[in-house]
Amino acid sequence: MLLHYFNWTLDSYEENIKAIEADGLVQGIHQKAKCITKNKQSIELLFIASAQASDNDHLVLELENAAPLIIDIPSGINGESGTAAMLMNSAALVHKMSPGLKTMLN
Repeated sequence: MLLHYFNWTLDSYEENIKAIEADGLVQGIHQKAKCITKNKQSIELLFIASAQASDNDHLVLELENAAPLIIDIPSGINGESGTAAMLMNSAALVHKMSPGLKTMLN
């Protein structure tokens, strides 16, 4: 979606997803992704979701020539509650949409 928003053309994409294990059980995931554009801009993602993680969420958005936006959420974001909240916030708009696959861009 960021590539589309900035009208950038993708040159390469790398992704790595590993299970987080503890005591022989899968406790979550560790995911890294990186997009490089034709003009050599990059978009990088680090996502960690684990039953063993701290209760804090730390989000960082860094853009060239701008101060970074850093958001700390001390109590974290529960995945199930976050998904339910997105569905409820979107429900009022769904009946106004035309049929077909929709993304956050449309």
